[in-house]
Amino acid sequence: MKQGLGEQLLNFSNALQQAMGSAIPPAVSLQAGIQAFTFLTEFLKNKTDRENKQLYCFDEFPHGFIPPSLDSCQLFGHWWNTWASQQPRLKVVICGSAASWMIENIIKQ
Repeated sequence: MKQGLGEQLLNFSNALQQAMGSAIPPAVSLQAGIQAFTFLTEFLKNKTDRENKQLYCFDEFPHGFIPPSLDSCQLFGHWWNTWASQQPRLKVVICGSAASWMIENIIKQ
């Protein structure tokens, strides 16, 4: 069963809050996924300074927390191009069950 945007944002917020060990603003304040990448960057900043490489997976990327009205690839691409790709110890994997969507929107872009 597909979750609504509010529930997906709440789950993301709770998982990030638990991983950070501190409170972050409630999911309802995450404006359409944009703020989620800001929170993720802040969380990862401390993790990528370590000697070991860090691997993070975005599972079910095509059905993620970003609403259809926004371009999830554009938001992810901006995050990747402006911060994540410059972190030598950070590895990111995106995956999803919608193979044709992944091919058209990720591989062919």
